[in-house]
Amino acid sequence: MATDPYALPGRTNSPALENMPHAGSIAEQIALHERARAMVEIYTCPSGHPGTRLSNAWLGERDWLVQLLPFHELAWGHQNLLPDGKSACARLAALAQRSGESSLLGTMLAPAISPSVVWRMSLDEDSLERFFEGHYLVGHMLFPANFAFAVHGNDGDFCTYAGPESFIREALPAERIGPAATAQVIADVEAEHGAGRMDGVIAHLRPFMLR
Repeated sequence: MATDPYALPGRTNSPALENMPHAGSIAEQIALHERARAMVEIYTCPSGHPGTRLSNAWLGERDWLVQLLPFHELAWGHQNLLPDGKSACARLAALAQRSGESSLLGTMLAPAISPSVVWRMSLDEDSLERFFEGHYLVGHMLFPANFAFAVHGNDGDFCTYAGPESFIREALPAERIGPAATAQVIADVEAEHGAGRMDGVIAHLRPFMLR
């Protein structure tokens, strides 16, 4: 088997990912990608194109909850701070550090690309923001090695935080949690893409939304 980590498909040429390391050998990356892929299902987007979304079976089996966040609040270089004055990625990095993680992992979850490169990110704001920026237009997921939580990115419009309630409440300030915060994400997406564009997303995730 080849040892070049770039032999795996799914590598983006985004400058945001320049010099970011891969999560081990090809075999190790494939195993991690397959575990991440088990967390999602393929569905048909309103555009008619296939996409990935968090699997309700996965969420239900683990008693996880979810919260939507605008994608731009995670992406690199946008200088979008949350109401507490911190960036979303800085909060994720700090949470992972408190949990005893030494890094976070991320991979592309495009329906037609599997397996895909798995990136290993140091626990700092810049590295995490670079990951999200580099996958702006394709499904992707950030997660720790023990899969204790996940952040699923959806084509540059929004991200879905998923995990135990304690994870979401620690990862996000109160102003970004609950029905009012979700309604703002919906309004922002539909202002760009049209009324009703989020109906299917909300119907799918409603049983697991944090209140």
